[in-house]
Amino acid sequence: MSSNSRPLLTILTILISCCSLAHAQSIEPWDKSNKSDKSDKSDKVAVIDGKRVITFNEVDDQIAPQLFTLQKQIYELRRNALNNLITRMMLEEEAKRLGTSVNELRKSMSSPDSAISQKQIEEAFSETASLQTGLAEDEMKERLRLDLENQIKIKTFQTRLQELRNRTGIEIYLSEPEPPLIRISDEGPSSGSPSSPVTIVEFSDFQCPFCKRASETVRELARLYDGKVRIVFKHFPLSNHPDAFKAAQASVCADEKGKFWEYHDRLFNSQNLSDESLRKIAGDIGLETKDFSACLESSRSKEQVMKNIQEGRKIGIQGTPFFTINGRPVRGAQDISEFRRIIDRQLAGDR
Repeated sequence: MSSNSRPLLTILTILISCCSLAHAQSIEPWDKSNKSDKSDKSDKVAVIDGKRVITFNEVDDQIAPQLFTLQKQIYELRRNALNNLITRMMLEEEAKRLGTSVNELRKSMSSPDSAISQKQIEEAFSETASLQTGLAEDEMKERLRLDLENQIKIKTFQTRLQELRNRTGIEIYLSEPEPPLIRISDEGPSSGSPSSPVTIVEFSDFQCPFCKRASETVRELARLYDGKVRIVFKHFPLSNHPDAFKAAQASVCADEKGKFWEYHDRLFNSQNLSDESLRKIAGDIGLETKDFSACLESSRSKEQVMKNIQEGRKIGIQGTPFFTINGRPVRGAQDISEFRRIIDRQLAGDR
C-alpha cells in the first residue's frame, strides 16, 4: 500500500469504527448509552507508559464536527447510488412487464403529451430578446424550440418516473447520520421560562438580512410553543458587516436596562445602524441617552459581544443565523417547518 493512501484509509477506518460523535467540551453524543466505556482496552488506539489508554472515543471527541461532515458526504453518495439502483431496477421490471426494452421505455416516458406550440416559442423569444446575440430570428426560434422540448421531456420523464415509483413497493433502510449534539451555555437575553422543555439558542447579526428573516421565524415559534420554548440570543456579528458589532454592543446596553427585545426588534427593522441611529433608537424606547452612550463606548459591552463570538467560534460557526435546539444544530434561515420538526421531536421525547 502506498504512503499516500494511508491517510484516507485512516479516515475511513475511523468512520467505520466510531460509534459516537462528540466534542470534548462542546459536543456530546445523541445517546450516551451507545458510547463505549473509555476504559475498554479492546477499543484502544494508543497506550502511554503502559498505563494510560487512549480510545477511539477520545480521538473522535476531538474531531466530531469533521467526522460528521465526512459521514454526511458518504451518506449523500450512498443515497444517490441507491436512488440510481432503484430507478434502474424499476425501469427493468416495468420494461419486462410491458415486453419492451429499457431504452424504448425511457423514450415513451419522456415523450410529452403535446408538441411545443408556436405561441410558446414566440413568448420565449420575446423574454430572451435582450440576450439574443445577432442570430437570425428563425435560427434563434429553432434553438428555443429545441430547448423547450428538452426541458419538457426531462420534466415529463421525472413526473412519470415518480408515478412509477409511487406504484412500486419500496422500503428504504439507509439512515441519515445524526448531527453531533452541541452543548453551549444558555446565558444571554432570553424569553420564555428557564424550565421550558425546549431551549433555542440563536447566534445572530443585526446587519444580516437572513438573520432578520430568521428572527420572524423565532417570534412565530415563541407564539406557537408558548410555555414550551425558551429563546436565548447570542451575538455573532460578521466581519463583512461594518455596523453589526456596534449594533450588538448597543443591544447589550439595552439589555442592561431590561429592554433588549424591544431594542432587538427596532434594530432589525432599521435601515440605518450608524452610531447616531443606535442612540436615537435608544432614546425612542426610553433609555437615558448619557448612560446609554457611556455603555456603548465601554469595554464591558465590547467584551460581552466578544464572549459570544468566541463561544460561536468554539463550536465552528462560520455564518449567521445559527441555532441550536436542545443542542441540535440548525444552520441558516431555515423554513419554520424544519424548526417545528426538531421541536416536536424534543417535546415527544424523541432524542
